[in-house]
Amino acid sequence: MPKPPLATFSAVAMIVALPFLTARSTVDPAPTAYGPPWMSVEMPANPLDPATREAAFVVHTYRHSQPEAIPLTGTAEGVVDGERRSVSLTFRPTGRPGVFAIDQSWPESGAWVLAVSTSERVHMLIEMGAGGGVTRTSYYGKSAADLALRSVRIVTGKLPEEQINQSLTALAMGE
Repeated sequence: MPKPPLATFSAVAMIVALPFLTARSTVDPAPTAYGPPWMSVEMPANPLDPATREAAFVVHTYRHSQPEAIPLTGTAEGVVDGERRSVSLTFRPTGRPGVFAIDQSWPESGAWVLAVSTSERVHMLIEMGAGGGVTRTSYYGKSAADLALRSVRIVTGKLPEEQINQSLTALAMGE
């Protein structure tokens, strides 16, 4: 019995596989990431790394255990001399996936809460006490940032404006 040519097998395989290939593309045209992202903060930033040198702190973003460049937005919410202030944060890419340096754009005086958010409603609140500005210290001849840090919290869902206000009030009163 003669063997069928290879082209016959290839054609049959394509006909059998075609419904499975098209079914995936019509049901789920663009696979979405599973689960919310995770953020962590590193401080002080590594003064020996040119990408993070002089940064107030570094934010890492992950999905599961893998670093992923997730877009971030944020503000520094503060009370300076009894007056409420809000300053936008700038997230500087470092060349590594999911690693962003943040330079200090808020004044050194006052009490501050930094609110860092993803587009997926995951927020990190960084409370800095009175005098929450960055001070520079020397580390192997390079400058490093020192922060007066009180707490770091991860919150999902709606950004808790009331929690930010309560934290600022407590920080400004020196609690």
